[in-house]
Amino acid sequence: MRSPPEPRHPCLASGLVAVVLAGLTGCSTTHDLGRVGDPGTMAQIETLASERGTTVAVTPLSARRGPQPRYEVTGAAASGLMVSVGGAPPKLFGYDRVESLSRRDRLHGARNGAVIGGLSSFALGFVLGSAIRAVPACCETAPSPAKVGLEVGGVFALVGVAMGAGLGALAGYHDRYVLAPTETASAR
Repeated sequence: MRSPPEPRHPCLASGLVAVVLAGLTGCSTTHDLGRVGDPGTMAQIETLASERGTTVAVTPLSARRGPQPRYEVTGAAASGLMVSVGGAPPKLFGYDRVESLSRRDRLHGARNGAVIGGLSSFALGFVLGSAIRAVPACCETAPSPAKVGLEVGGVFALVGVAMGAGLGALAGYHDRYVLAPTETASAR
């Protein structure tokens, strides 16, 4: 006697895809730095400025709309950040124009993508594998649904790890560092 088929949940696959995409796009952290001039804040800024790939978002000189200009940071000074503007020699931007500093870590993004992609793909593969009848009903020894689910889930997990790591490396992990507002801003 056969048991009735288990109900299928078409939204499960959509939900897992949404979790993977949300996990990959949500790979960022915002850090609040202290006030400019504070020795601890200045040490953090100098460390960030010395790391390759650090960029800075600055307020535009005019009141134009659109995205904030973003430049590569080449160094830090007491009065501002040295930034590379196109091919010209580095320019000094005062801290009153600095909106935030950012770093993108591709290895961290790949690691997070691999974990998110692998776990969610394993779950999807396990559910699908458990629901599939791998062996026809005429055979006496049919593998248990859990065993088939584990095997299919393992294959899905390997594919999910590879795809998640690739997408995570492409997107990277984004750290954003925001300075506390200064009490007196110089003229822009």
